[in-house]
Amino acid sequence: MVTLSTKQRSVNTKVTVSCPIGFEFSSGEGLSKTVECLMGGKWSQSQISTCQPIYCGAVPQIANGYVDSATNVSFGGQVKYSCHKGFFFSSGKDIETVYCGELGKWSTPPPCKAATCQPLTQFTNGDRRLEFGDGTGYGSVFRFDCHSGYRREGVESLLCKSDGTWSSKQPSCTKVACTHLPDVPNAEIEVPDRFLFGDVARVVCNSGFTIDGPEEIRCLANQTVSSTPTCIDIDECSTGVSQCQSLGTECVNLPGSYMCQCLDGYQPQLMCLESNPIDIQSGSASWCLDPKGPNERKVLKFAIPMIVEQIRFSAQKNGGKITKISIKYSESDKIRVKKLQIDNQSIFNVDDEHVATLPMALEVQCACRNGYDLFTENGQSGVNISVGETGNNVNDFIRFEKSCVPRQCNHIGSPENGKLLSTVSRFEYPMVVQFQCDFGYQMMGPDYIQCLADGTWNGTEPFCLHMDITYTAYDLAGNTAVCTLKIRIPDTQPPVLKCPDSYTIPVGNSTRHVVFDMTTVDLVLHDTSNVSEVTFTPTEATLKIGEFVEVTAQAEDENGNRNSCKFQVAYAPEACSPASLASSNQIVKNCVHEDGAVVCSVYCAQGYRFIDPDQITQNFVCKDGKWSPRNNAPACGYAELAAKEFDNLDKVLSARCSSSVEVFVRLLKLDFSNLNGMLTGNYTIQVLPTEQQSVFYDLCGLTLRTIFDLNIPGANQPIQALLNLSGESIASQTVGCPSITAKGSSIVQGFACGNGEVLRQEAKDRLPECMACPSGSVNINNTCILCPRGSYQDESGETSCKPCPDGTYTLDEGSQSVGSCLATCGYGMYSTTGLIPCQLCPRHTFSGPAPVGGFRDCEACPSGAYTAKLGASSATECRQACKTGSYSNSGLEPCSPCPINFYQPTVGQQSCLECSNSTATQGIGESLESSCFPIDCTAKMCENNAECSVFMHRAQCHCKPGYVGDRCEMLEDVCATQPCYNGGKCEQVGTTYKCTCPKMFTGAKCQFETDECVGKTCPNGGVCHDLPGTKSTTCLCRTGFAGPQCEEITDICSTNNPCRNGARCIGEKLGRFKCQCVPGWEGPTCDKNIAMA
Repeated sequence: MVTLSTKQRSVNTKVTVSCPIGFEFSSGEGLSKTVECLMGGKWSQSQISTCQPIYCGAVPQIANGYVDSATNVSFGGQVKYSCHKGFFFSSGKDIETVYCGELGKWSTPPPCKAATCQPLTQFTNGDRRLEFGDGTGYGSVFRFDCHSGYRREGVESLLCKSDGTWSSKQPSCTKVACTHLPDVPNAEIEVPDRFLFGDVARVVCNSGFTIDGPEEIRCLANQTVSSTPTCIDIDECSTGVSQCQSLGTECVNLPGSYMCQCLDGYQPQLMCLESNPIDIQSGSASWCLDPKGPNERKVLKFAIPMIVEQIRFSAQKNGGKITKISIKYSESDKIRVKKLQIDNQSIFNVDDEHVATLPMALEVQCACRNGYDLFTENGQSGVNISVGETGNNVNDFIRFEKSCVPRQCNHIGSPENGKLLSTVSRFEYPMVVQFQCDFGYQMMGPDYIQCLADGTWNGTEPFCLHMDITYTAYDLAGNTAVCTLKIRIPDTQPPVLKCPDSYTIPVGNSTRHVVFDMTTVDLVLHDTSNVSEVTFTPTEATLKIGEFVEVTAQAEDENGNRNSCKFQVAYAPEACSPASLASSNQIVKNCVHEDGAVVCSVYCAQGYRFIDPDQITQNFVCKDGKWSPRNNAPACGYAELAAKEFDNLDKVLSARCSSSVEVFVRLLKLDFSNLNGMLTGNYTIQVLPTEQQSVFYDLCGLTLRTIFDLNIPGANQPIQALLNLSGESIASQTVGCPSITAKGSSIVQGFACGNGEVLRQEAKDRLPECMACPSGSVNINNTCILCPRGSYQDESGETSCKPCPDGTYTLDEGSQSVGSCLATCGYGMYSTTGLIPCQLCPRHTFSGPAPVGGFRDCEACPSGAYTAKLGASSATECRQACKTGSYSNSGLEPCSPCPINFYQPTVGQQSCLECSNSTATQGIGESLESSCFPIDCTAKMCENNAECSVFMHRAQCHCKPGYVGDRCEMLEDVCATQPCYNGGKCEQVGTTYKCTCPKMFTGAKCQFETDECVGKTCPNGGVCHDLPGTKSTTCLCRTGFAGPQCEEITDICSTNNPCRNGARCIGEKLGRFKCQCVPGWEGPTCDKNIAMA
């Protein structure tokens, strides 16, 4: 389509033909052209070419971005751009569009700007290093290190991401804590709630002791404390502090105290010398209260543990008598006092002799804190009974069942090329050990590891590597060059991760919200690289009573290696608590503690009763966390049941039975059965007298028995319709059904109940009752049977139990709600009950899909098969150990053969042993050290006086200068390195070379050029300068001269005016000049201001 400037067509008319906007002629004639109407009615151009869209050229490219899509490159075309990761458009859009315009030009492409992150806040107690970038731009990397005594919380490095945010929160450096305080005998350490690096704790000796050494200890950077003092006993006898009488007594020093011992012929005087209070540390024989004191109690402080068997009261006010006392005690001034209770007795009688005798406890059970075990056998954890002791005497240093010994960790030694900074022979909880690498080696792994409460280390032993590798190159002239490389071994091992054992949260409220993170979960985590991320799935959960959650923890290090573990958390009543004995709402529990167990008796609330109370268990005992005989109490039924609604009884039968009282009789149902050609009809009749007494049931029963007895003629008249059944009334297409006539009868009389009810009679003079079987049981043969395990019944009066949902099971029989159906253990987990909370299967065992009731024990791997980790979920994870001559990271299949010059004689290993330096193997996969055969240097046959030595399992020839090759059999091509300069020609002469120099060059390597300025001078004081090459000299001219030979005199005033501040320059001979200054300036170049002088 074209546009015409006019529609006239007369001769000499000129018409402008134009293409639409954005189009041009395809012939290349531009946007428009003019045609003229010529004589003869012809146009100057017989044919007009078509219009096409204007071409804008190639799609423009943008920096830091790319073309996302393009329609075309002509008018109307559009191109969409996107920025590379880390860059963005100023508009904030993800895509920007440019268009091909009507003039054949693209609109201006948008620039992509780099993303920037917010500047980081101040980083304290550590160093923050910028590893890459400008600090805020995309790709900037910061690395963080904490000062000694501080521990980093968070990631080691931060990256400014493409979206302008940092890859993580900036870490912080927090003080390390000293958790293991020294045990200072006869002293207490006043320590803050958290004993952190730099904190100071005060050591206070007990009464009767004095401190020897510093009074304060400080938490150090390596999580140990500074040197600790000791507490020395004060000898009150020698220092004169004792209050023993000089006449008749002798002072005997005791640890922390003293004793006044009577001499021969003297006896103790049990009376107070004065009425003032006497501190127990004085060692007096009695204690006296001030009669005028406001308090009626006396505080006694013992410096050392003492046994108190009796307390004597000597003086009573106004002749009074003390009959009972109570005692409160505390192990420390900082611990709240509690009442002394022995065998459930807290009030002690005082006899007529004014003596209160304290009963001795019959049984004492000792328990140890976390990280310690009760000493039960000699040699336990490396602890032995001292010579001359039995372990059973009260004065023995270590006592059986009375002493706690710390748990021991595996023995560790110094790493290769490093040291273990410890001299102890046993490593026990909570010891912290430090490692150090030798000079020139770098530690890979932790500097410190600690022995944990479970007897395992919280990390693995580090190893020491060379810090760097140096290459040195030498040439024949003795020049050297050094290249130093730092080698970092890539970390391909996942982090060491250990989850806590599954546990149960004791029930408090109806629900419990729990959060899982590094502060709430006790993870054991270590890696040779820095752990960059630890995630928990789920991060939180809200549990109802009886529910559980399975938590998976995953750790990832900075090299992308991942490891995970899992554990379960259940919300259930605390073991052996009354709430842990499941029961219905109608049960009342009465629980007491007896002999280390909890005993609960149960009974029904008012309005309810047990069915068959003499056949059910009403007493339950819980010991070691397990109820006996089962973990649920029996349910109760209603004490009284409303009578069922009866339909109208047959009028005739009711009338016959209603002689003295009205009795309702109803035919309930009729069942016919055919057995061996005999048709039997079973009629069920219900009797209900208005007066519910047994005599009326019996009378009506006798009447009905008479009516239904066919042996009594005439009595059957009321039921003739039942005795003779005519078949004519039954519709049939054939002959019809025959009539049926009763030939005999039998009657059974008694009480019966509905489905799910049992018949029970409490007394002979009372009618029996129908009792609905309570929840947790069903009616079978008139007996309430408990629902078996794996089922429950939450309703009463039922005949069958409800099965638990798939994947769940009950702990005991008789469960009364679906909440008693707990998840079963499987897929790598087990428990002693088969139900939650479940633990991971130990190594070399597995558990698959949970069977009915769950796994109580994991299945052992086949003989000779092992697992690489805890919690194997199938037999496929049981793998054979690596055979001799092979290894793997886990020691299990799949395995790799030992590389050449290595061997492994043991199965199931994670590495191979290297042959000695002077030996080698013939191939891979060797299993014996004897496979490392000695290397014979004589077989190498080095030539040209080369020396042979064995290095890195190879015989190597050390060549003399000028010889190369495996056996030094070849001359070195010394000319290959082009040692001759300036075009000199190299010629090899034996093991060295000779340079033939071109004209004007000399020296062994043609490195010296002949000086062409020798004998040549430059006029006007110029200096000759020899340039590289031949016939290439130049003159360096003095100021005021120029030209190749300094023969030209320059006008300095015109070429480089030296005068300043508007002064006039006057040229003189030999390149000199003179400045004529304007007023106010002076000096050779008029650069000094007179006004400022």
